[in-house]
Amino acid sequence: MIYLGIGAVAALVIYIIVEYRIKKPDEIALYEKGGEIRARKGRWYPRHFTLAVSGSAHPISLEIEAEAKGKLTVRAEVAISAIASRDRLDELVKAGGWKPNAVAVAAKELTVVARSLVGEYAEGKDVEELSVESLGAFLKERLASAAASLGLETPTIVAQSVDPADEKIVEAMRKRESARIFEVTEREDQKARVEAARSKNDADEKIAELEHRLALKRLDLRKAEEEKDAQLAERRVAEEVKLKRERLDAEREELAAIAERPELLMLSPQMARLAESAQTLRNARTVVSLSPGDVANGFDAIQAVKEFFASWTKDASDEKKKRG
Repeated sequence: MIYLGIGAVAALVIYIIVEYRIKKPDEIALYEKGGEIRARKGRWYPRHFTLAVSGSAHPISLEIEAEAKGKLTVRAEVAISAIASRDRLDELVKAGGWKPNAVAVAAKELTVVARSLVGEYAEGKDVEELSVESLGAFLKERLASAAASLGLETPTIVAQSVDPADEKIVEAMRKRESARIFEVTEREDQKARVEAARSKNDADEKIAELEHRLALKRLDLRKAEEEKDAQLAERRVAEEVKLKRERLDAEREELAAIAERPELLMLSPQMARLAESAQTLRNARTVVSLSPGDVANGFDAIQAVKEFFASWTKDASDEKKKRG
C-alpha cells in the first residue's frame, strides 16, 4: 500500500509537470466554459484544456495601391498595430480559430479590410484632395470598428504617405506646391511690409500731433508771458504818468504859493544855492533862467527877486565900509 501511495503521488507530480504550464506575461490563456471563451486569471494553466495566444501588439505595415479620380493610381503607406481584445475573445477565436497564432490570422484579415478602406477613401477624390491627415482620420474612424469585429484592438493607426504612383504627377504637384508656398510667403512678406509702413505712418502722425500740441502749448505760454509783460509795462507807465502828474501838481501849487507870497521864493533851494555862490565869488554873475511858464505866472515874483538882490548887495557894501 505504501508503494502504491508513493506511486500515485509520483504519477500526480509527473502529470502536473507534464500538463501544467506557467503563463507568460504577454500570453492570454483561453478556455471554454458554458459556450463562452474566457481568459484564465491564474498563473498556471492546463495546456490540453487551454489555448495560449499572444497578448502583445502585432505590427502591420502595408503598401496599398488605389485609384483616385480620373483613374490615377496612388500609393499609400499605412502602419497599424493590432492586439487581442480581452473583451471580445469570442470574435477573436471566430476570426483566427482555436490556434496559438489566432491574433496573427485575425490581423491578416484586418489588412484586407484596411486595403479596401484605402481604396474607398481614394475613390472619387482628386489627387490634390488626398492627404496623410485625412487618410489617417478616415482609417481611425472606420478601421477601429472592423478590428473590434475581429476581436482585435488597434492602438496605433498611422497613414505615413499617400502619393500618385506616376513620378511626373508627383513632380508637377511638388512644383505647384512649391510655387504656392512661395506665393504665400511673398504675400505674407508684402503684408508685413504694408503693416510696417502703416505702423510707421501712424507713429509719424502721432509724433507730429504731439509736436503740434507742444508748439501750441509753447505759444500759449509765450502769449501769457507777453501779456504779463505788457500788463507790467502798462502799470509802470501808469505809475510814471501818475508821478509826473503829482510832481507837476506840486510845482503848480508851489508856483501858485510863490505868486501869492513872493517872499517864499527866498526859501527855495535855487535861491539858497544862488546866495551861496554870491558869497563865494564876489565878482561872479549869476544867471537865473526861468521858464516861460514861470514868466507867465506873474511878473511880481521877478521884481521881488531883483529888489531882494539890490538890498542884499547894498547891505554887503555898507558892512564892508564899516570894516574898512
